[in-house]
Amino acid sequence: MSKRRRAKSKTVAYVFPGQGNLKAGAGKAAYGYSSKARLVINTADKILGWPLSKLCFEGPEADLRKTTNAQLAAVVTALAELSVLCDLKKLDDGDLRFIIKDKRVAFLAGHSVGYYAALVAAGVLTLRQCLLILTVRAGAMSLACEINPGKMLALIDPDKEKINELNSVPDAWVANYNSDGQVVYGGRTKAMEEMEQFVRQNKIADKVLPLGTEGAFHTPLMEPAVPLLSAVIAQIEFGNPAVPIIANSNALPITTWQEAKEEAVKQICSVVHWVQSLEFFDAHGVKTTIEMGGEVLSRMFARGSKMATLKRFISMSAGLIKQVAAREKKKFQKKLIKSKDSK
Repeated sequence: MSKRRRAKSKTVAYVFPGQGNLKAGAGKAAYGYSSKARLVINTADKILGWPLSKLCFEGPEADLRKTTNAQLAAVVTALAELSVLCDLKKLDDGDLRFIIKDKRVAFLAGHSVGYYAALVAAGVLTLRQCLLILTVRAGAMSLACEINPGKMLALIDPDKEKINELNSVPDAWVANYNSDGQVVYGGRTKAMEEMEQFVRQNKIADKVLPLGTEGAFHTPLMEPAVPLLSAVIAQIEFGNPAVPIIANSNALPITTWQEAKEEAVKQICSVVHWVQSLEFFDAHGVKTTIEMGGEVLSRMFARGSKMATLKRFISMSAGLIKQVAAREKKKFQKKLIKSKDSK
């Protein structure tokens, strides 16, 4: 097969959501159906030294949604689902490295903390390295929320002209460009309360939804978290991505370990260019995107994204996990029978 033909066959992208979609029961279906998913979740519990799995499976949701727990939970449950589609390499110290099997996968992307799941999927980080960074990241961002209290607002189907009036609101910034029909703002608490009232009064959007985040993520209010995160990332050895990762901060591909490190720090104070990332997929021939760890990205895409090439956005539902895991089990059994017959 020619290089040209091989390039054309790369039509799949894997994506990973942030922490906002977590509910009790997260990861439970993957854990039940897949031995690989069980290995990922059990290994994460051992590395962390406490049962994250129990919190994911049983809640309470109030604890699960705390930043210090939610970031770990979002990434581990996404990786558990990803493992069904990957090979796992056990390292000597009990750590795990992910290897993507599907040669059609052209790109990876993670929304907010989902970027770290993408780093593991691409082989940039091992599971242990990822959890070490996330523990510091989540704690540092939680501290930044105490120093700079803030809120976030999602504007659903905003008026494309009227929304420009929000650019002059002090202490408020765009935090996420999620889809053609959803923009998220973050800022200081008072500023966001005033913005919500202004948006409603002037009918700038069809809906205004206050988000349940601890603070104003992906805005300059997260600056106090940067020194702590930078310090831990400086100590971790990153590898080059086996598959390019689309950066949140500029929707461009990351192909080196240096770029991966830079984005890991930069993204916590930068806008998440999510719809622009999907547009990048679309422009580069991606036809199918598979979401690991939830359905929030799939739902956003279904509601308002118009793409020329990218038409399928699949989430790894319980049924799909069960189907893939069963297929893997059959392959393993056939291999086992063959090895016995050859003796």
